[in-house]
Amino acid sequence: MGEFRGAPSFFLAPQALTKAGHSVHISMPGRVGAAVEDYHGIKLHRYRFGIDFMPVADKRFLGHLLRPFRFAYYLLLGTLNGIITARRLGADVVVGYGAFGAPVAFLTGRPFDTPNVTRLFGQSLSLGFRKSRRAKARLILNYAEVIAFLTPCSCLIVCNDGSEGSAVAARLGVPSDRLRYWRNGIDKALFRQPESRSNVKKELGYDPDSPLLLSVGRLDREKHHERLLGSLPQVTREFPSAAAVIVGDGPERAHLAAEAERLGVARSVKFTGALPREEVARYLKASDVFVTVSDRTNIANPTEEAMMCGCCVVALDTGETSDAVRDGETGVLIPYEVLGNLGEILVDLLKNEPRRLELGRRAAVLADELLPSVEERQEMEARAVEAVVK
Repeated sequence: MGEFRGAPSFFLAPQALTKAGHSVHISMPGRVGAAVEDYHGIKLHRYRFGIDFMPVADKRFLGHLLRPFRFAYYLLLGTLNGIITARRLGADVVVGYGAFGAPVAFLTGRPFDTPNVTRLFGQSLSLGFRKSRRAKARLILNYAEVIAFLTPCSCLIVCNDGSEGSAVAARLGVPSDRLRYWRNGIDKALFRQPESRSNVKKELGYDPDSPLLLSVGRLDREKHHERLLGSLPQVTREFPSAAAVIVGDGPERAHLAAEAERLGVARSVKFTGALPREEVARYLKASDVFVTVSDRTNIANPTEEAMMCGCCVVALDTGETSDAVRDGETGVLIPYEVLGNLGEILVDLLKNEPRRLELGRRAAVLADELLPSVEERQEMEARAVEAVVK
């Protein structure tokens, strides 16, 4: 996705193996063929692919139609280049990163009797197990994730991002001794609660006495950033100088900017684009409320980082979000049926500073107890992969 884009775990997972002293090579599609890039000690072997994997907001229907062909094309080309690379290097283990990579890793290792590991950074199949027709359609469209869970492997590592991955694995018949359902690590020193939220807010150019709302995540339909925008007219009526910051980039950016204009709140909203982790941390430390209202889960890395910063979290109650965002204790959890009251909920919270601060303080304590550090999590990753080598 490019520097600073995508979840940090996309990079931290393979980096865990280099930190443990292993030689790591990634076979991956790219625009330029026959190029090997050294990326922070990881060798990237790019092969010419010709298809852009990034979604385009106004071409979703076409994307769904072409996805089976793209999947088959990647399965063929990815496996061919994986086998060529594995033969040349003499690989000891093959790791499939992401749903598309899982079957490729299995097929790459088979000719050499090399063990394979599947590494998933989350999943959305839990939404497909609901009883509605839309849920069933989602399950069919997510066939790549189903295949990833069912792909034979020595170890299946799934990120515990609150999307009920362990329940999905059990439902699909994944043996429990093969599954590793772990939370991502967090840079606790970077995201430690600030001494003065007002000072950080002022450093970023915001009025220290005015409310600042924040949302962090890729700008795609799944994240539903438009729900935050929809709450802003009510917030700005009560707090005319309030501001909202949306950190991230993606195919929905133009649509969200247009929605802010339509609602008359464009002057109160800032879209920062993708930022380095250090800048994300500054915004988290400056914000009064962190808002996350995705349908799948709301306890991914940005929420956990917000909690670590002592920022008050308002989250939609989906998946396993309540494991960390505990209503009235470490944040405010919104049931689906009252999501339309988001603006009112934010206004009430912004008017009650003592409650906000106490929720943030408790959230920081729980995050420190609940989450491993980046170093601890990377060591877990490395040990799990090492354990399958024959």
